[in-house]
Amino acid sequence: MRRGITLIELLVVMTLVGLLAAVAAPSIGSGIETVRLRASGERLASTMRLARTRAVRLRHYMQVSVDPKSNEVSLRDLEGNSVSTWEIPPTVAVLSDRPMAFLVYPDGGEQAMRVGLRNQRGRTLEVSTDPFTLFPSVRELP
Repeated sequence: MRRGITLIELLVVMTLVGLLAAVAAPSIGSGIETVRLRASGERLASTMRLARTRAVRLRHYMQVSVDPKSNEVSLRDLEGNSVSTWEIPPTVAVLSDRPMAFLVYPDGGEQAMRVGLRNQRGRTLEVSTDPFTLFPSVRELP
């Protein structure tokens, strides 16, 4: 007796593997877009927390701005003239027609913030500050 596999068995297995890969690929792609959306929301919330920390520590006014046209978020020290900027991925859109700016005061107080983000698959997140704790949070919208 000979041991091994035949060409037909190999072709059947390869066809099954190809079909499974074709079925799984779209769901993996949607998962990646959701991860990018969530990461952008968390990074925006983190930028707000950093602005508050720096404002209190340096006793400076800080500003977080979000530009929907360029998909940029910037953190500015309004008294020290330092700026740090990062880009929101191109697959994530800011839900606003005009640029937004949020001021953080040297005592840790800040203006209310609410920014909506949406990915290409239609999932939407909102990054907002709690009115009592002033802590930014990220939540998914229906």
